[in-house]
Amino acid sequence: MVWPDTTEGNAKMSIVTEIKKNQAVPFRRLYMKRRVGADYEADWTEIHAKYIKSFGTINFSIDDIKLNFYNYSGFTWKGNNFDGYLSDVDDSKSYFYNGASVYRTLVKVEAGYTATDGTEYPTNSTLFVGLIGDNVSYPESNIVSFKCDHLSKIFQDFNADYLGFSGNYTASKIVEKIRDWTDTNTVAYFQKYITTAAWTIDATTNIYDIPTTTALEDYTVWELMRLLAEAEDYSFYVGKDGSFKFQEKSALTTTSQFHFSGINDSDRSYGHNVMKNIKWKKNLKKVYNRIRVKHSEDDTSTSYENKAENWAWGDSTSSWLYGVRTYTTENTFLNSETAQSIATTIYTEYVNPKKEVNLNSKFVPQLNLNDRVSLTYKTKIVHGGALWGYFIFGQAYWGTHQGHNINFENEEFRLTKLTYNLDKFSTAVEMREI
Repeated sequence: MVWPDTTEGNAKMSIVTEIKKNQAVPFRRLYMKRRVGADYEADWTEIHAKYIKSFGTINFSIDDIKLNFYNYSGFTWKGNNFDGYLSDVDDSKSYFYNGASVYRTLVKVEAGYTATDGTEYPTNSTLFVGLIGDNVSYPESNIVSFKCDHLSKIFQDFNADYLGFSGNYTASKIVEKIRDWTDTNTVAYFQKYITTAAWTIDATTNIYDIPTTTALEDYTVWELMRLLAEAEDYSFYVGKDGSFKFQEKSALTTTSQFHFSGINDSDRSYGHNVMKNIKWKKNLKKVYNRIRVKHSEDDTSTSYENKAENWAWGDSTSSWLYGVRTYTTENTFLNSETAQSIATTIYTEYVNPKKEVNLNSKFVPQLNLNDRVSLTYKTKIVHGGALWGYFIFGQAYWGTHQGHNINFENEEFRLTKLTYNLDKFSTAVEMREI
């Protein structure tokens, strides 16, 4: 599953032009929406830079094993409350004054590059949408930390049995019922956070039985939708811009979406964008050669679909080389055919160790999880002077180049984790061999 690439054609190459520059002009903006009375404000309010001490980091990652599931971090930004603008709702000087609560205030972050003609890249620069979490405190220093949860929190905090429905439905119909669920005041709860137009729900045909309203009491809404997505072999995620997707998986692109360029790379198309801290390994912790997928409540042999290899002492199989490593997962929405397909998919990806690379690069907000990328970085032992760095609003910070026994020549990987540092305008990247 691949996040859609919203930066196309000339815009894609233009952001590469900005990334290549030694003195890029990045931007970052933070917006908020209060709950006033019984609803959120209609418009976003941009918080002036003088009130922001630091933005911190935002990261997105792929579940270690289940390739179609994403993990989201929140992020913590620190505010300067020197004049009370970020105080609690009872302070008349505060932005939050007369709001329902600081808690669950909506937050949006935009970040990218500004070209010399004033054009901003990427075209859709929203990097995060979420909500202020609990336990905001106000220290004597007047530096206030706001821990923000990712927007998916609205589903994670909502128990599925509270939806109050039972019967036979397709997965897409269940997701539509979640989208349209209303409370006792006939308010469409989830649409207060994600507008109707921002939901993409592809139709499905398999029927699932929800026997009673209490049958879902062990699940949150988020967990329920994850299980349904797995049963349908669908993508399911909340995008960077706060949109919701429950749809057929997109195949991994056949061409690289970006080239990470480091030491001894003769290709200058993307500039030297690998800054430092590159390392790689073959991750034995992610080797699984015996997969068991449980698809029935009964704990019998027929409740499982399995995928494993035949092996013997001294052969070249994964089980001989690394030991028998078992991965077990359960989803009672699965039928036996889909369960076997999932077991085979996991086995194929994880039966042998693959190369995984960690590196720090220039700021690459246009990239998404599961994007296909290429990497060139060639050195055996190198230590020495300054090479490439990162940017803090017009200031260049230069690091040293160093490496040890690293030799990647235009090798291709898929992105498994992106951590955006909005204070240093750099990206920590994790990628896995395709």
